[in-house]
Amino acid sequence: MSNLPITITVKLLAAYQEAEGLSELKLEFPKETPLSQVLERLSADRQQF
Repeated sequence: MSNLPITITVKLLAAYQEAEGLSELKLEFPKETPLSQVLERLSADRQQF
């Protein structure tokens, strides 16, 4: 099995897109990262989420 990190793409719409100035976010995580940690990172990095 590969130990390559996974990349998660979050598509932004409407107000989130305007606030970030981007149409999507790309986040990289180690392969076995639980969803709870992904959500924690999103909310910590961006207060509007």
